[in-house]
Amino acid sequence: MINSAFLFAVTTFLFSLQVSASQSEYLHQPAISTRVMGMGGAFAAVADDYNAAFYNPAGLARLEKGELNMGIQIGGTPSILTLYSDINGAGSNSTALSNALFNHLGEHDSSRVGLGAVWARPSWAVVF
Repeated sequence: MINSAFLFAVTTFLFSLQVSASQSEYLHQPAISTRVMGMGGAFAAVADDYNAAFYNPAGLARLEKGELNMGIQIGGTPSILTLYSDINGAGSNSTALSNALFNHLGEHDSSRVGLGAVWARPSWAVVF
């Protein structure tokens, strides 16, 4: 017979994966383009540009000529500035630092800076 604690742990893990995936559909896709967003993500069937490397690699065979896409991305949630300010204001006081972190418990604070490039040719692509 299956241990109930094991069953509970597996069920909790599976549900947390689904929730995590649904909350950040576009947040963590650094290669998403305006065209893909305009199509609501329904791009896999018509992938015929450099984005095919991410959505449907078979679409690279449809490329008629080479494409180079380079970009710099800077992103973050507005609340990251408040978190940074609260942590910076706490200084080396561990109680104030703990309180600052506790005040942001449950918030999704993030920031990133990224450089990327996609070099796509008919039938192949290199992604950096």
